[in-house]
Amino acid sequence: MLKNLDEITKLQEILENGFSEDWKNEVRILTKHLKLQGIKKCKIKEQIKSKLENEVEAYNKFTMFNTVNNIIDKAWKDDKPLRQITQITIPQATVDWFLALEGQKIPQETILSIKAKKATKVIEKFWNWNRVKMLWTLYVWAKIQQQYSDFWQYVAVEREVGHFRECAGLPEKYKVVQESNNLHDLGIVRISSERNLQLQFLEQLPQDGDMVTISGQDMVKCGYWLEKQKMGSFICQRCGKEIAITNATGRKRKYCPDCTSPKGTIQDVCIDCGKVFEKSAKATKTCRCAKCQNERDKERKRRSKSKTN
Repeated sequence: MLKNLDEITKLQEILENGFSEDWKNEVRILTKHLKLQGIKKCKIKEQIKSKLENEVEAYNKFTMFNTVNNIIDKAWKDDKPLRQITQITIPQATVDWFLALEGQKIPQETILSIKAKKATKVIEKFWNWNRVKMLWTLYVWAKIQQQYSDFWQYVAVEREVGHFRECAGLPEKYKVVQESNNLHDLGIVRISSERNLQLQFLEQLPQDGDMVTISGQDMVKCGYWLEKQKMGSFICQRCGKEIAITNATGRKRKYCPDCTSPKGTIQDVCIDCGKVFEKSAKATKTCRCAKCQNERDKERKRRSKSKTN
């Protein structure tokens, strides 16, 4: 699947901020834009190479000369307009179908059928949460591809395992290729001769009922979005991010991990002096820094003594 889904927004970033570390993809986007402006290909090559020399530290005009030429030549032949894929819309019943998978067992007749065909280990209790997230991400990628490809039911995972694992929210050592083979054995996907996954399970998904729109980072990090649907979520009181509840009790926290230091402390603003201070994340009632709290405690002691006298 394409990594850059919103090329129009990316183009604006290039024009405003210049090239980034992803300059090869950005050269392709800028070439298509300049072509639409009526600029000749030779002039585009001159402009882009000059821009790369000024903005990309890793760019070497001697060793990367042919690389840039090839990118521009290929982009010049591409007549498709710049993409802007910002969301997908799916039935809520489909989301519920994926959430209901966890803990399901493989039917005994399916296990016997697989063993009869090949000597392979079959996990009877197959659907753990990571496998659910993997299948869900395959589905989301297919729905994204549906907006720009005629062969959207085929998902190429092995060419970009790291990116797929990140989008699905899977552990770094998760064996995506091995799990793809397991899905193939179960008839959930079919592996083509090019090792692309044809999503056979799409026919099983419900299509009726209310629709759900997934956009932005929720669409990109779709495994984390599904995590929020399963466990619930809360809004960080400091940065405003929506965070999935990850503890088994379902208890909501006040702050996201980014706003909580490794020592379990957070920053707050003292209501007396206005300075920023650190406090325990559990100290929800603490609203003063140590100095102001000490002064307040002394004042309260003085008042208490004066009343007794």
